[in-house]
Formats: sequence, structure tokens, C-alpha cells
Amino acid sequence: MKKLLNLGLVLLVIFTIGACKGGDKPENVAKEFLTALNKLDYEKAKTFGNEETGKMVDMIKMFSGNTDEAKLAEAKKKSENVKIEITNTEMVGDSAAVCQYKVSGIEGQDAKEDKIDLIKKEGKWMVNWKKEGMGGEPAPEPVSEQVDADTTAVVAQ
Repeated sequence: MKKLLNLGLVLLVIFTIGACKGGDKPENVAKEFLTALNKLDYEKAKTFGNEETGKMVDMIKMFSGNTDEAKLAEAKKKSENVKIEITNTEMVGDSAAVCQYKVSGIEGQDAKEDKIDLIKKEGKWMVNWKKEGMGGEPAPEPVSEQVDADTTAVVAQ
């Protein structure tokens, strides 16, 4: 009986620690992704996104031109002052979300607000970053992969 009680306590501690991590919530994934991207940890950032997000991160890495170790170290040092705050999360069904975030602390720039799309695939939230969402272009609404669309059209005459 004592062994069963000890096993129960151990399991309770394990589940409690897991619950304190915040779980796999879209806002947690968005913040981790944005933080890794800000710290120029491109490989880590890619782990929070789908395949298309990985391609976008690779493109940013290529265009950043931070191949000089001294410049890279200076850029990483500047990123330490940056604060990323998730200000709102809007759920779009069960498998899509839009997180609004605010970035502040960038030297010489005012705080910036933006949005990032996430999708839930195989029970895991992932950043769904597409080319359409960059450069001020409006990103399309995130679409669940399980949406049944009505393809009939009504034409008024």
C-alpha cells in the first residue's frame, strides 16, 4: 500500500511539473518562435513551425548576411534588450489561431505590433508563416486542414 501511495505521489509531481510549463498553447509556441528568431537562433526557430515556416526562416537567415562572427555577436547582444509580448490570441476553430504580439526594446525603433498565424497539426501547435504575411501584405486567414467548404455559388440576377 505504501508503494502504491509513493507511486501516486511521484505521478502527481510529474503531472504538476508538466502543467506548469504551460503546455502546448499557441501563444507559448508563438513566443518561443519569435524569441528564437529575435536571438538569431534560426535552427531553434524552425522547430516551432511547419515546413513553409522553415523555408521562410532559411530565407531570412540568407538575407541577414550575418556570417561575420563579430557582427553576429553584436546583433545577438542587441537582441537581449528586446521584449516580446503576446497581447491577444484568437482561436479560429480547434486547429488554427492568430496571435497578436508586441515587440519593444529594439534600438532606435518604436514598439511594433503584428500578428502571426498558427495551426494545430497532429495535436501540436506550429507557426504557419507564409510569404503572403510579410512586407505589410495582408496574410490570408488561417485555414484548418479539416474544414469542409461549401463550393456551391449563388448568382443573383
